[in-house]
Amino acid sequence: MEKLVFSLRLMDENWGAEKRSPTFQLGDTAHLQAEVHTGSHVPLRLFVDYCVATLTPDQNSSPYHNIVDFHGCLVDGLSDASSAFKAPRPRPETLQFTVDVFHFANDSRNTLLMADPRLNGAGDKEDRERVLVPRSVDPLGPRAEESQWG
Repeated sequence: MEKLVFSLRLMDENWGAEKRSPTFQLGDTAHLQAEVHTGSHVPLRLFVDYCVATLTPDQNSSPYHNIVDFHGCLVDGLSDASSAFKAPRPRPETLQFTVDVFHFANDSRNTLLMADPRLNGAGDKEDRERVLVPRSVDPLGPRAEESQWG
């Protein structure tokens, strides 16, 4: 069985390269890119059903802040213009979105982002039909780590 590699990367402002430093100031916007590397697999369209910010690699830890919830709705943002999915997509297997930078009150630890991706066949007429649901989380640190599913 072929393994699919999912990544969640922090990108620079023009989406051209991975951001070199994960350092932000309050009021900045983070540019995030979720991607599945399909290899020789049939083309797939990536969605993010759930994305949460926490202080530990446990998505159920406290405190937490929902970024994407309700099967793909972006729920983060102080204003409608600050957090958004970027359209059009660069490729079906890539999803780009921006979020407002924040920190958890009274805690100086780095914030981790974890995502729950969903993949559909890229040619599917109905994008909400699930064909593969990997269940894993992917912490975003100074260099995004990758998770594999088979």
